[in-house]
Amino acid sequence: MALMQPTMQFVSPKSPEQQDIQALHRARQRIVNHRTATVCQSGDCCLIGE
Repeated sequence: MALMQPTMQFVSPKSPEQQDIQALHRARQRIVNHRTATVCQSGDCCLIGE
C-alpha cells in the first residue's frame, strides 16, 4: 500500500555503526533511568523513617 501513495517518504536503513551507537544510547538511558528511580525510592524511604 505504501508504494501506491505518491506522498510517502522513505528513509534509508541505518548502517551497522548507526545501529551500534543507537544501542549504546538506549543502554545508557536505561542505566540513567534505573539510577534515577533508585535514588527517588531511597528518598522516599528516608522520608517515611522521619
